[in-house]
Amino acid sequence: MKQQPGILGSAGDVAREGARIAVAAAREKPGAAIALSGGSTPKAMYEILRESGGDDAKALLAAQYFFGDERSVDNYHPDSNVALAMNEFMRALRVPYRQVEAPDGAARDLDAEAMRLTRRLHERCAPDDNGTPVFDLVFLGMGTDGHTASLFPGTLGLASDTPGFIANQVPQLSTWRLTLTFRVINAARRVIILCTGENKAPIVKRIFEGTGDEFPITRVAGANVLWLLDDGAASQLRREAAGG
Repeated sequence: MKQQPGILGSAGDVAREGARIAVAAAREKPGAAIALSGGSTPKAMYEILRESGGDDAKALLAAQYFFGDERSVDNYHPDSNVALAMNEFMRALRVPYRQVEAPDGAARDLDAEAMRLTRRLHERCAPDDNGTPVFDLVFLGMGTDGHTASLFPGTLGLASDTPGFIANQVPQLSTWRLTLTFRVINAARRVIILCTGENKAPIVKRIFEGTGDEFPITRVAGANVLWLLDDGAASQLRREAAGG
């Protein structure tokens, strides 16, 4: 890959930089459209964001929030990405509910729910020349299988050209997930990939040496993409650079 990652030390450092970027995006453009992620590093980022005050808090309260994906659970379930953001950030800061477009992962008809989310996305985000709604900022993570959002290896969603959300079947987990498509992710003004933990290091090494094309996350690429790694996730990159 041509992109160079930001290697920041600890997972806490990654969370702090993610929070800084979120605040900067919200302050730069009032009403910025931000897509959030789930996971332990975003949780730490949310814990930092909820302590925001002054102009930072005002900007975050004015932003519009979506979620890059959601599991097939309701918004109060402990596995829900919505519940994570609500519990760790939004309720504490009192983000108005009208600013949050929460997916219903427990909907009986996930295809209909994906269509609803797509309509709302098009209402809130101006499209580019290809008719794709443009987020100001998208946060992503990466799984140990190289998936991002809920675009897992071998799933039909990888090939979707839908300019919005889809319901993606994930046979390896015996479930369905709501997820943004790569078309929307790559149209964003900025994409931040939060990647921490030594268990991610082998995949990170292959991605940055250009031998990991089978991993879905390699489809997220361009000058608008920034990887934020901790020392663990970057450990094999550093060993290679040192000649070891």
